[in-house]
Amino acid sequence: MLSLQHNFTLIKPISKMKRLFIIVTSALLLVATTTAHALEYTPPADNETANKAIAEENSRLLRQLDSMIVNSAQLYEKKETRIELLKEHLSKTTDNMSKIETYSSLYDEYFVFQFDSAFTYIDKKIALAAAIGNKQHYDMALLDKAALLSIGGLYSETAALLKEIDPEGLSEEVQIKYNVTHFYLYIYWSDYCHDKVYAPRYRQKATEYLRKAAALIRPDSKRYDFFMGEYYSITDLNDDKAMSHYLRSMKNVRPDSREYAMASFALASIFKGKGDMLRYEKYLIMACISDLRHSTRESQALQDLAMFLFRQGSSDNIDKAERYINFAMNDAKAYNNRLRILEISQKLPTIVASYREKLAAQNAVLAVATGGVTM
Repeated sequence: MLSLQHNFTLIKPISKMKRLFIIVTSALLLVATTTAHALEYTPPADNETANKAIAEENSRLLRQLDSMIVNSAQLYEKKETRIELLKEHLSKTTDNMSKIETYSSLYDEYFVFQFDSAFTYIDKKIALAAAIGNKQHYDMALLDKAALLSIGGLYSETAALLKEIDPEGLSEEVQIKYNVTHFYLYIYWSDYCHDKVYAPRYRQKATEYLRKAAALIRPDSKRYDFFMGEYYSITDLNDDKAMSHYLRSMKNVRPDSREYAMASFALASIFKGKGDMLRYEKYLIMACISDLRHSTRESQALQDLAMFLFRQGSSDNIDKAERYINFAMNDAKAYNNRLRILEISQKLPTIVASYREKLAAQNAVLAVATGGVTM
């Protein structure tokens, strides 16, 4: 039997470089593991201290949102400046591929900012791609147009356009976009119907296309976590997994991106389903802030926040609800989104009526107080 001392002598001494390598590798593994755990969703502690902290954060976020709404013209001016630069570049270029790329960039800028302009530039891209015989760009442009039509509430037109695309022989990139576009068409259509006959049928179709997209999206894709969040939320019905992916998605994209706003809105919806209204409010406000940073005029978050605050009933919340719903309506009109205008039109009268009642009550009190002073 070897002695302990003998055992040590059998081990070759580790060089300084090897020792450093082991230490650094271990540290990196620890950081990676810690980060992964930090990004996983863990059920929040239900205690008074935590809830108070979230309520305070929500108040801060609302102040930030109010400030951004006041300064929204400046945010939209920055968007317009980027658009003008792209138009200037387009007027000077004669290269067809450069034109196609610029048409794509203009479409992206207008996509949730102004429907008619986005429609104009995606049609230009379709025409040019067809003229030069570039099938990849042609198919991608058709899918972009379909996405625009569906977000604008033109569901039958979207379905008809998608039938023009032959799914056979598409590249992996186009296949993903093909399935994702179908997914959003049917999820929007289902939400629009909101009945017991057509809504379940469209939701089933949406689920089928989401499964196909999830099978193709690679883990190294920037949008992987967002779509896996959608998959677990809608297809697999696993809220905790969905939330983990949505949280990772928010870590991996810019706070002024559409993906960030959509992930935040999705998280808000899940928390609402769990009855956690503090966190519902938090992520709903974050979605509104991100929408404004992105200059998104096609958004449901702000009108949902307006209704949430309206139902709280306090005077200050009614004020905010009235400002938010009117801002959302003006954005929907500027975007020319028929569906959003219809949605807001159904909510606006209730909020405005309560706002006017509140003003009338305040004026009555003021009249009594003023009358008391003059006597």
